[in-house]
Amino acid sequence: MFIIGRLQIIEERREILRDGMPVKVGSRAFDLLWLLIQERGRVVSQKEILERVWPGVVVEENNIQVQIAFLRKLLGPDRSAIRTVPGRGYLLVGANGEETQALSHSYRIPDNGAASAGTSATLFGHGADSAIIEMLRVSPIVTLVGPPGAGKSCIARRVFQHVRSKFADGAVAITLSTATAGSVIPALVADTLGLAREFTQALMVDDVVASLAGRQVLLFLDDCEHVVDAAAEFAELLVESNTSIRILCTSREGLRAKSEAIFKVSGLELPDETALGESLANAEAVRLFIARARTVDPMFPDDAASLPRIATICRRLDGNPLAIELAASRAATLGMQVVEDQMHDRFAVLTGGSRNAPERHRSLKGAYDWSYRLLNEHEQVLFRNTSTLDAPFSFDDILRLGAALRLSETATIESLCGLIAKSLVTRQADGEHFGMLESARAYALYQHTANEEASAAQSLMVALAPPVSLSTQEETSPLLAD
Repeated sequence: MFIIGRLQIIEERREILRDGMPVKVGSRAFDLLWLLIQERGRVVSQKEILERVWPGVVVEENNIQVQIAFLRKLLGPDRSAIRTVPGRGYLLVGANGEETQALSHSYRIPDNGAASAGTSATLFGHGADSAIIEMLRVSPIVTLVGPPGAGKSCIARRVFQHVRSKFADGAVAITLSTATAGSVIPALVADTLGLAREFTQALMVDDVVASLAGRQVLLFLDDCEHVVDAAAEFAELLVESNTSIRILCTSREGLRAKSEAIFKVSGLELPDETALGESLANAEAVRLFIARARTVDPMFPDDAASLPRIATICRRLDGNPLAIELAASRAATLGMQVVEDQMHDRFAVLTGGSRNAPERHRSLKGAYDWSYRLLNEHEQVLFRNTSTLDAPFSFDDILRLGAALRLSETATIESLCGLIAKSLVTRQADGEHFGMLESARAYALYQHTANEEASAAQSLMVALAPPVSLSTQEETSPLLAD
């Protein structure tokens, strides 16, 4: 990742963030900026730019000028980072260098409004904002958790934009989605703050802590789940050294850090089963479906015949924003009937998300793949076999299933707690039983089939059998070696 003023350029995802928020950039503009970054400090001629940005294509040189003008506009007050060298070409200065540090050292993000360009950003979840803001007032660390595709990042970005001006010393947003290891978190924060990169890892942590000491700052860490242990350790270190800092996080599970408050992001508001007319049309999930469909087909219907069908699809998708947007796009392209008929095989049809989005946000299966890979082996085994139980199921049902899988009672309980923490298993309203969202169950069944484990019938027989002694069960199942 490279920092130029307020921009963060992530080459792996071909993404540019401004103040931590994604901005739309064409492929040629990105290629040109990345070329200048690669050759920073060296003048790149117009001929070389044409050869490397438009390979094999004959274009006019004024195309370069158009893209340079766009990039300078994107850079805003840091536009001078791209210099024109008359008669020679273009030169990038300040990319992670001294000039960038001078620009970023007193880093304060202006309150520029919009959280995201996505349809869902403006439509759903506003009821959560005030609760999260109140949690930030009393808790130094607030983490938004929820199932895959629930819109945690979208809500957190909106809250971040709303409260950032209240922090006297600024607000910093950092995405951790590209972090390959937890150890790089301090470096990412240091980059955003404009701190030097030549420190050792230990000195980098100390330097970040020292730079934020005594400052009233809001730090937004997005996508913590794959580096959750390191994120928790880093967050705890910051709040222990600074009582004025607030840290807003998103993750598939809580950080389990000291002084952390958890906000659970659930699905969008769904209409009641008996709702009709205006009550259907005003439900958040239905509104999102129609708005997304009309970005594909402006004439997409919302009449009395269509609304109940839309509501049924939204219910089948548990009010999940990502799933609803994908379903709406497909409905606008293929027709409502196709989407309705494919609900039994939803992962085949709920694809086609934004090309600029991370892979896990381009399809419902991709979102669940990401969560599944983050489970440990025991959690994976219990998760996919839980799909064989009739919902709602009891704690004893889970223990019997664990026994059939040759997991110890301790391993079974730990795995169940992990699945609940990651929103893949839910506790029912009665407080005594458990269940799964429909999409989570569908994915678990998909994984169960793919792993060719004991048949559903066999698992059900075991689940319904009298309790068995777990004291002699082995800790590890041979089924773990799928």
